[in-house]
Amino acid sequence: MEYKNPASTIDVIIIKDGKVLLVKRKHPPFVGSWALPGGYTEYGRENLQQTVIRELKEETNLIVKEEDLELLGVYSDPGRDPRGHVISHVYIAKEFLGVLTAGDDAQETVFFPLDKLPELAFDHNKILKDYLIKYGWGKMFKKILVVCRGNIFREGSKSLNKLKYFLNGKKFRVVGGSNLKKNDFKDVDLVITFGGDGTFLKAASFVRDSFIIGINSNPMASEGALTSINAENVDIIREILNGRFRVIERPRAKVTKNNILLDKLALNEVYMGSRNQFHTSRYILYLNGRKEEHRSSGVLVSTGTGSTAWYSSAGGKPFPYNEKKLKFIIREPFSGRLFKPLFLQGEISQGNKIKIESTGKMGTIVLDSNISHGFEGGDVVEIELSNKPLKVIVPIKNKWNDGN
Repeated sequence: MEYKNPASTIDVIIIKDGKVLLVKRKHPPFVGSWALPGGYTEYGRENLQQTVIRELKEETNLIVKEEDLELLGVYSDPGRDPRGHVISHVYIAKEFLGVLTAGDDAQETVFFPLDKLPELAFDHNKILKDYLIKYGWGKMFKKILVVCRGNIFREGSKSLNKLKYFLNGKKFRVVGGSNLKKNDFKDVDLVITFGGDGTFLKAASFVRDSFIIGINSNPMASEGALTSINAENVDIIREILNGRFRVIERPRAKVTKNNILLDKLALNEVYMGSRNQFHTSRYILYLNGRKEEHRSSGVLVSTGTGSTAWYSSAGGKPFPYNEKKLKFIIREPFSGRLFKPLFLQGEISQGNKIKIESTGKMGTIVLDSNISHGFEGGDVVEIELSNKPLKVIVPIKNKWNDGN
């Protein structure tokens, strides 16, 4: 009697910053489709873990160690692969090294957001769905920092106590927002702010790669433009910790003063001008190879997030928060016999920058109406789009759908 045995393959899940590594297939089946990295086990030559190490190196140039692999599950449906009965052993690579590069079997290699997946080859949508059910994004939050508005930190509140209850079992710490330190954010995976937009902005200025979510502690007193949850709905945190959320990216501006990069990023806007609003700001503006001397009430450079606030009040037109560009506007420009400025507002596209050279005294650079630096005669400031957008968590109502 002749027996047919299923073939053995592996697939690998690599997660980085809430994104999963996919390869675009170069060979049949599913040519041009996205899939998890993987391949066949070589008969008589390697075990499953060795297959993972070899295939990952061949397809993506990434290196993993056997001790960093964890088995998610075995997928054996006879119809999962059009080539025949193929059993896949799916591993999670918890650590990896190397520079991501498409190998011989892949057209491209890309990290895709888990909430924006394309339709995948084989049963890989189901595999990732199972991964999220078992592990969830929330389980990647191993260290959580809660930043509270000052009075709430001192006096407490029912909603804050409820939040602490939901975080029970997690490694978390609660700090006041009035005296934050860089070290507070060391190795933190998730920042939760509990206050208003001001508390959110203060915390966000320390965040580089962590995720952040804002809870509006008093919707009657704060607009909550940057927060995702109101205090009365704090129980939504439970769903987020179970992985039911999506991530939006808010572009930010980075500032260099006299060729030294400032350590904070601006989420809303950067202001340059006189420290006293009744004094004239004096500076030279450089943009797109041209320069112009100005007298005004200062310069505002805004992100899309900040464009509905100070920038809009100064006469700028708001633009979407997720547009990868900055816009600037000159506040109350002076025009007379000696000065007739033309650069009154404009756009700073990705890869470009605006430069401001101070020709006055007692000036200031202010990020998000919160962080200030001196701006004296001869100081040169350059502002451009940062490559570190703020990763903001927002709740979702719909359940996970394959292919989405």
